[in-house]
Amino acid sequence: MEQMRKRELDHAEAVGYFPEIRKLIKQPTAPIWWWRDSHSCDGSILHNGTLCAIDTGERQICVTAGHVYEQYLRHRSEFDDVECQIGNVRIRLENYLIDYSKELDLATFEISPILLAGSGILNHAPRIWPPECIETGEIVVLGGYPGRFREERIRQVEFAFASLFVPVAQSSSDHASFQLNLSRAYWSDGSEGIPAHSELGGMSGGPVFRYLRNPIEHFDLAGFIYQGSPDYELIFARHAACVTKSGNIVQY
Repeated sequence: MEQMRKRELDHAEAVGYFPEIRKLIKQPTAPIWWWRDSHSCDGSILHNGTLCAIDTGERQICVTAGHVYEQYLRHRSEFDDVECQIGNVRIRLENYLIDYSKELDLATFEISPILLAGSGILNHAPRIWPPECIETGEIVVLGGYPGRFREERIRQVEFAFASLFVPVAQSSSDHASFQLNLSRAYWSDGSEGIPAHSELGGMSGGPVFRYLRNPIEHFDLAGFIYQGSPDYELIFARHAACVTKSGNIVQY
């Protein structure tokens, strides 16, 4: 990375600008995971993803990737002792389902803010809903809980939140893609970051926030991560506009 650019980015970190952005991106999210309750040893977690909470102005909803919910149901059908947790709260995810789309790889839920508050989750309230689709060339921030950062101990697990500024490489009617270039990415606090071509499973369901200048400079929710390609260092997201105010999923 060019030394002058790194100094500028380090300055933005030091004065608190980047930490506030990360805080904004993280606030409406929580890790979602499940395990077999009869297996109390290290490594009992079957799968994890990311959940994002939103207030659309009509309904308070939560969104994750469809395949995360699908995998949860598959494990529930295979084992009779599967327990699911969002942040600090145990939950039967299927009891809160609003809509699910295998085609768009999204699932939406209505989970009480009181229940979510136990995990410190705050609903993100966008200025308008649905938001405009992500456009090629925009700068966005991706966030989520990669499984590679998960630390498991007996009856305890910790997840680290990861976020990254990236340009939009391509956008179509219902999704956008982002080129990560992990080896050249900027990581704060002297971190070595994530190695190139890393598997980032667990970020599925995480939010995509776009940078906007009008009416004032701010970041707003624009999409949800649903897939990635470690080989090509690509992440794919559905436009948030694929989710209606009521939480239904539609082809935009």
